Amino acid sequence: MPRLERSQTKPPTAPTESQSPCPADDDFRAHASAVGQELAQSLHAALASLPGFSVRPKWLATALGQTVATTSRLMKATRHSDPLAVALLIPGPDPLRRLLAAAREKGAAPAAVAHALAAVEGFEALIQRAGGDRSTLNTILTSWVPASRREFVLRRRQAIFKNLSELKGMATAVELDAKILHPSEDGAHMDIAVIHGAFGVERIRPDVPVKFETLRLLRNPKERRATNLAGDPVADDLDCVRLDQFCNAPPAPLVGKVIGDRVQYTLAGDSFGIGASFDLVLAELNLAEIPLGTESGQDRTVFFFNVIDHPIRKLVFDLFVHRDLFPGREPELAVHDTSGSGPVRPGDPERDIDRLELIERVELLGAGTAGVRLVEIPHYVRLLEHAYATLGWDPAEFRGFRVQVDFPLVSSQVSLTLAL
Repeated sequence: MPRLERSQTKPPTAPTESQSPCPADDDFRAHASAVGQELAQSLHAALASLPGFSVRPKWLATALGQTVATTSRLMKATRHSDPLAVALLIPGPDPLRRLLAAAREKGAAPAAVAHALAAVEGFEALIQRAGGDRSTLNTILTSWVPASRREFVLRRRQAIFKNLSELKGMATAVELDAKILHPSEDGAHMDIAVIHGAFGVERIRPDVPVKFETLRLLRNPKERRATNLAGDPVADDLDCVRLDQFCNAPPAPLVGKVIGDRVQYTLAGDSFGIGASFDLVLAELNLAEIPLGTESGQDRTVFFFNVIDHPIRKLVFDLFVHRDLFPGREPELAVHDTSGSGPVRPGDPERDIDRLELIERVELLGAGTAGVRLVEIPHYVRLLEHAYATLGWDPAEFRGFRVQVDFPLVSSQVSLTLAL
């Protein structure tokens, strides 16, 4: 909960007109654009005044005693037609000052160098206005430079994944969530087959329990229960739904512990570190699981979701829809933050505030299994063909849709919604 008061060691300094702590969007954008344009023009003029100047980053690095990485980044930025992209991509003020000092020593025009140094000072003032941190400035600028937004988001997600996997002491390379929708025999429901795969599960620290699944114990024999793909009821263990033959790494050894009315499965043994990687593949069938909503007053949308509860390098979320279901419809993707209020029903206006930015899209896989291949899961096509054959369903009758999320945020929910 935010605090209304905080102690201060000295009175706050009133912001100046040119350095507002909360700049308006249009004002700040215009300021950043002007700074980017001035940087591009003045730096190009200063460098172009060097004897024998070449636009090649390697030549510039050798001539000025700088790294090729710095000169490549500089030349890429100054060639950009969007001044906001210049401010986003260009090296920081200190590397620019070092480069300009070297250019002056190597014979660049003093007036041009002075002009460029003044532009660098303006760049530093822009950073201070953004909060005094280059990372904060880049966060603002990527909102206005869409081409750079995806890379920016993925880098931050990757950093979160790395830090969180080290803190939690475990991670999964690829999480697979595949759902197959088929009309039920009663004509009023859908059957749903679910394939869940955890590939490359690593225990990084030896003292960390790695949770895989939680299975609810059924006390009432009349209570509806899931089955494996062959139709055998799921008992109080996972053995009948495991498909170890489709693992890439050794199948995960599991140990079950009864907690109340549930059995919690964790990774058995004490192996950890490099080389201690395991896979788990499960598949189950739920007959007449989802109503089609054909009656008046029933909800006309169906959604499927995956809540991220541990560090994952990549989530693959596949949906295979029978041609008689949702004809002409394609699923809509949404990602929400669940950390404050739990799982989300997509479309709930009260949870719009929890909706996260999308950099992913829904891929169309076509009919059948030809377009479903995944480099990270070599046996995936065979796995799906096995599922369809066991269920007695024709894969050519199903349309495939896929969402791939790199480094999904823990406590986020990835949802696919279909409208009837």
